[in-house]
Amino acid sequence: MKNLYTRFQSKKLFVYILSVFFSYNLLAQDVEAGFFYTVSGGCDSVEVSFTDTSLYSPISWQWNFSDGTSTTEQNPTKVFIGEGSYSVSFIISNGLSTDTVEMIDFVTVYASPEAPDIGPSPRTIVILSNGTSSFAGLLEVEPSVSGNIISWFYEDGTLLLENSTVYDTGIDENTPTGYYSFVVKEGHETSGGICYSDPATITLDVARCPALTPEGDDFYYCIGSSDPITANVSAASGSTGSKISWFTYDPVGQTGAGIADLTDDNLVYTSFLNTASAGSEVVYAAEYDMVNNCWSAGLPVMISIVDNPEVEITPQNIEIAMNQTISINAIPSIEGGTGMWSGIGVAEITETSALFTPEAEGSVSASYIYTSSAGCESEEQFFDITVTAEEILIQQDSLSVTTVPGELEMTLLDYDLSSITKLTVSGEIQALDIYFMRDSLPNLAVIDISQATIVAFEGDVEEEVLKVFMSFDAHSLPSNAFIGKETLQEIYLPESILAISDGAFENCSALSFIVLNTESPELIEVSIEAFTGVSTESCAVVVPEGTKDDYGAAEVWKDFLKIGESVVEITGVDDIQYSITVVQFEDELIIKGISSEATVFFISLDGKKVMSLEILGVTSISTSMLSHGLYTLQIISDEGFYHKKLLIQ
Repeated sequence: MKNLYTRFQSKKLFVYILSVFFSYNLLAQDVEAGFFYTVSGGCDSVEVSFTDTSLYSPISWQWNFSDGTSTTEQNPTKVFIGEGSYSVSFIISNGLSTDTVEMIDFVTVYASPEAPDIGPSPRTIVILSNGTSSFAGLLEVEPSVSGNIISWFYEDGTLLLENSTVYDTGIDENTPTGYYSFVVKEGHETSGGICYSDPATITLDVARCPALTPEGDDFYYCIGSSDPITANVSAASGSTGSKISWFTYDPVGQTGAGIADLTDDNLVYTSFLNTASAGSEVVYAAEYDMVNNCWSAGLPVMISIVDNPEVEITPQNIEIAMNQTISINAIPSIEGGTGMWSGIGVAEITETSALFTPEAEGSVSASYIYTSSAGCESEEQFFDITVTAEEILIQQDSLSVTTVPGELEMTLLDYDLSSITKLTVSGEIQALDIYFMRDSLPNLAVIDISQATIVAFEGDVEEEVLKVFMSFDAHSLPSNAFIGKETLQEIYLPESILAISDGAFENCSALSFIVLNTESPELIEVSIEAFTGVSTESCAVVVPEGTKDDYGAAEVWKDFLKIGESVVEITGVDDIQYSITVVQFEDELIIKGISSEATVFFISLDGKKVMSLEILGVTSISTSMLSHGLYTLQIISDEGFYHKKLLIQ
């Protein structure tokens, strides 16, 4: 029995020694720190839950946070409060060794976004007796900060539609009258979810008015006109309205028969404008329904006094040889009108140009009168043409030509090439024509090949003293197309362009305006050396509407700091289209194509003129002082009246 007990004691001692041995070795192993975390929240504060995943039996934990707090819990939960990025340092020990893990700026707390600009609220929605409405049922709200999202909610805060700037309210001609509210918030994506602004509520007042909006047009008068300055409208077909009156505002949905603040119960409004100078006035005509005591939506009518057009005849001091053809151009300050040439004789004539080929020496006296679409006449422009027996090169700074591949030099044979500063080319061109523009027009500043097609080329090209065989694909700007062209300021490229090769605009140091007409940057293969020596800070790249973000992310184009969208056609007098270019950048508008003094207005949705300024020529306008939202851009000048909707973000 004693021997059995002794053997048991010996065995117990052996197990104890083994236990101590293995515990010591486990503690002797260097610890390795590690953890994972989860994040919730993200607006103004975030909550981070840490879980220790360290190895080799740590017995102490130290968490140090960049906001100055710390804890010795093994698996703490930490709340970070206040906008900014935060870091953590995690230190562990097993009594024999320590290890540290640091994570810098591992979580970011964002400030709550500002509530979006929802425009006027409440808004009156009028449903007319013919079942139509001025409201299409859609609400649209743009985020105040680029990259944020817009989401829609029920009034109790339940999410209705996430990440959409447009919401279909469902309001149509069958919707009962009353007030309808829609809650919208602006959000920012964070690691802990979407961080939302305070709610903004859009309230729609649905009213039913049997009266229909009157029908009418805008009215334009010439400076010095003797006609009464009036506007007139008529009742819409099928209207049950009692009368039409005039307002300085849109009275839609209002009640009370006698609220007109201009002219009551009259189809004609007489303006306070006079014809001594240019100006405009916007008034509203609305119908009143006596039975329902309700005003229709107001029809905005603009009355404008516009300048008489001015005309420049080019070239000036015309000298030409017998049987030599010259293009005489009339450049009116207002496009879209009609012109009349006199005294030229046999010539190929359009409204604004004439091709004249004299057959005898002597002097020819001619004239030109231009009438704008508003009926305003220019002063008669007289000019003389001297015809000599010997050939004279034509002086012309701005020239438009149509050519065929390889024949641009012949097309310009009769012109003094040093006089041309702007060249517009249509038809078909190839590499030799492009090199001719580069090398033979020493003062060329503006090249417009937007209406030209670049065809394939294969053949010899003179490079300094050598002839080099080259081959270029169709729709491609060849290598070194305009290399070293220091006079080049603006280039307008065709929609069909597929490639811009090495050195195409290398060292074009004055280049400040690149106009692209291609709907996607993915369609154009651009060499990374195409724009070497061009200032990507000051040179503006103009792209089609809706493509700014695509170009801004594309290789080569993303290096340009000024990428804007172009509105090449703006509606003018009598709905005629004018080539006024408006380029919209983040905080800037560039307006081109206006050759005389003009006034620019930014008009808010409620009809207020929130900013106005005088401009002349190519003008840069800062929009940073304007609130985010939709505006009407109005331009009034000697050339006419223009308007365009613009979204300021």
